[in-house]
Amino acid sequence: MRAEDDFEPSSDTWPESYMESRDGKWYIMYHGTSRAAAEQIMANGFRQSSDGILGQGVYVSRDLQKANKYPLNLPKHEKVVLKLRVNVGRVKKIDYQGHPMQKTWHTEHGYDTAWCPPNCGMLPSGMEEDCVWDPQRITVICAMYPKPDSSGGVPDDVKIPYTPNTKILGRGASGTVVGTFQKRKVAVKRMLRDHSKLALTEVELLLRLDDHPHVIRYFANWVDNDFQYIILELCSSTLQTYIEEKKDRKNHVTFLQQTMSGLFYLHSLKIVHRDLKPSNILLSVIDFSGGVKAKISDFGLGKQMDMDRNSYSNTSGEVGSLCWMAPEVINRKSDRLGCSVDIFSAGSVIYFVLSEGGHPFGTSTLDIIKNISHFQFTLDKLNPHTHAHVLARPLIERMLSMDPNARPSAQEALDNPLFWDAWDQLDYIQDASDMLISEKAPSDILTKLEANSSAVFQDDWMNVISEVLKKDLTVGKSKYDGTKVQHLLRAIRNKKHHHTAELLQELGPVPDGFMSYFTSRFPNLLLHTYSVLCECGIRPKFIEQEPKTRPRRLIV
Repeated sequence: MRAEDDFEPSSDTWPESYMESRDGKWYIMYHGTSRAAAEQIMANGFRQSSDGILGQGVYVSRDLQKANKYPLNLPKHEKVVLKLRVNVGRVKKIDYQGHPMQKTWHTEHGYDTAWCPPNCGMLPSGMEEDCVWDPQRITVICAMYPKPDSSGGVPDDVKIPYTPNTKILGRGASGTVVGTFQKRKVAVKRMLRDHSKLALTEVELLLRLDDHPHVIRYFANWVDNDFQYIILELCSSTLQTYIEEKKDRKNHVTFLQQTMSGLFYLHSLKIVHRDLKPSNILLSVIDFSGGVKAKISDFGLGKQMDMDRNSYSNTSGEVGSLCWMAPEVINRKSDRLGCSVDIFSAGSVIYFVLSEGGHPFGTSTLDIIKNISHFQFTLDKLNPHTHAHVLARPLIERMLSMDPNARPSAQEALDNPLFWDAWDQLDYIQDASDMLISEKAPSDILTKLEANSSAVFQDDWMNVISEVLKKDLTVGKSKYDGTKVQHLLRAIRNKKHHHTAELLQELGPVPDGFMSYFTSRFPNLLLHTYSVLCECGIRPKFIEQEPKTRPRRLIV
């Protein structure tokens, strides 16, 4: 008897072993092996057997009882069954001894999997057997260890191969502790087998994520008599704790950009997280360069959409944390949901971070749920004099739109000026300034740019800058009108390229200090310019470039 979980199969993913395999489908299968071999397979993947009843390949079965029997020469407590996810590709049924393709189904005929149906006379056990040619078609979901015998229990040497410490990282439907796995510190997430369906969902989604820098890294997964264990990358904190403890503000936008990068990666794979919130965004341990990265975690409620669809059913099981849910999830007014539910949650997360703990829909849980349902929010904790807050407001408003179709995609959000670095901002201002005096400029763009100049400065921007810069601008041939937005853009553009040592000391180093000088005095300048140009149909784009220290360039 083994510690199998309670995952309920669908007809496509876990058919009975007597049903013929269908080409191109994924199936749950099993492989019985030794404990030592299981650890090697978990670490390095499967290797082909040199020979067998079906020739060369990896031998697996949809019949758990068959996998339980192997290896035949090992005592029960030394056996492990690996639960697998297998893409069978093209399947050939081999149902009698001496079949002409018995050992040539791949090498001469190009099939990916050979299938021996049960009771066909091929195997003494009468059970089903599959042989998969390419080990890359097989993904290990978890290792299942034997239940203890009534007489004694599992011997001491049969343990989950991680070393637990005592530090508790978090509790929810699970407990997470610090441990070591293969000589590295890891987070060990332990879930009761009553929650194994959530664990299986999380593992299957993590298996599809290929070590993205802003998605939590998965190492391994095991099942024993009572628990499911998921071994994950160890992180130092959550975004929620970081904000609540009032840590360094300079990292706020960076962590948000990294979160959106991770979300874009998920959505590109048609994975919807469905429970994005500050406590599910982890912060990595400090790396060798002193950096910390935000990483999306906790995929237990995630949903894999079909590759030919952009939505999933609103009846697809549990739905996440109420205070961070989209209104269409709470109100259940839509039959189909998509990536936009994560965008709504991300909009609330952005506000939470920038407001240092606020929520756009209220303070108490009941108020938040009610206000989400009735679409009543406020962004009053965003400071109109803080550059990042100014840029964030229109983005958050779009992300929190009642209409899911009006929300930006993760890629559109990433392209927003909020997430531009100082070089991007400076490039944009330079190119915008150059474009405004070129023949390419739309005829009405200057009118629109100057029409609401009061949003950028009051009366004369010369009165806002320092005396050192003002003096520098009066020297030379260029003349600047302090009442014109265009002239402010041109001044920034020119001083990027032409500055004395004294002036650069006043402004700060290019690009960070330089841009900070201007954005702190004119927090609305970039957004105002960007909005006018977009209104005139001029949208920026990024191009790849060298050197690698600055791999992209924003151009107008």
